[in-house]
Amino acid sequence: MKFYIRTEETREQAREAMNRGRSVRRWAFAGEDMRDLLRDDLEGREQYDAVRRLCEIFDLEFPEEATPDDLKTALRELDYILEPGSEEEKQAAEALGYETFEKGFARFLDGLCALQEFDSEPKPEDLKKDLCGYLFRYLVCYEGEYTGWDDADEGWPLFRPVRIAWIHDRGENAPCSARERFAF
Repeated sequence: MKFYIRTEETREQAREAMNRGRSVRRWAFAGEDMRDLLRDDLEGREQYDAVRRLCEIFDLEFPEEATPDDLKTALRELDYILEPGSEEEKQAAEALGYETFEKGFARFLDGLCALQEFDSEPKPEDLKKDLCGYLFRYLVCYEGEYTGWDDADEGWPLFRPVRIAWIHDRGENAPCSARERFAF
């Protein structure tokens, strides 16, 4: 087992993260509808493959060697089919590995993202990494198992937590989530 430090907005969120055991992939797009996710969350070959899969499901044409114009046309056609809340949208989400999240959908990673990992239990001052210069009010040290690497977002180590080793309150003057969300 290793130790992993994350930053959380509240103690309750630390416990929720512990129970959830995984992080959202690409937070910037989490909770969007499938039309927006197809345009914004996916890039390159991944986007072409997803559109191809949905065109097969909904019996739309999409050439094997699709061009950017073919992609734009298919995305416009899918916009009409993937109405938010429709059965077609739910079918598309399931086919592409998205799960219900807030008012829309998201994909999840195979563990929680950590700012930093340690071989032995660290102290709060041992943390050398942050979120582009920011941290939430609470630093949380989890003990857990390494599960991989988050290549989709920031390149954080991923882990499955087994327990919370400690929670460090950085104080009431630590930046709050509302200010930090707009700072990125």
